[in-house]
Amino acid sequence: MVTNTVIKNGIKKLLNITGYILLANIVLCNSAFSVLCVISIEPSKFTSQTMGEVTETDKSVEEACLNWHLSGAEIIKIFESSSVYQDRGAIHREYYWLPCEIEGKLISDGKEWNFTLNAAAHAEWNDGHQSIYWGCAKDECESLFLLSYDGMAG
Repeated sequence: MVTNTVIKNGIKKLLNITGYILLANIVLCNSAFSVLCVISIEPSKFTSQTMGEVTETDKSVEEACLNWHLSGAEIIKIFESSSVYQDRGAIHREYYWLPCEIEGKLISDGKEWNFTLNAAAHAEWNDGHQSIYWGCAKDECESLFLLSYDGMAG
């Protein structure tokens, strides 16, 4: 006999395997942020295109990347704690870059955006016509990224 507990555990396992937050078309929203809803999250991906020999450091970063997971609530927390930057150049001057990203879709104020979170505490929203650049320098974000903000202090 299949019980509700067995079904729920099966669904949880499936979600862990696929990496998507999608339960019976329920979308995670937070009205405190002018209605920000995370509608999909893809698993983290390692984006390095190392030329030549792959080092132990590369392997370590790749392993950390593939084990980096964020929930919809954590993604909302990141954007609530982040600041908007004028352009990509401002992000590059203040934040490191890691070859590790999480992508997904969200809705903000009724508009759908694709987002890309870099594991070094910054992100981009893009709707195909416009980009918005985000960086999180607050302590609240420290545990949510692989490399937290330090103002490029070295």
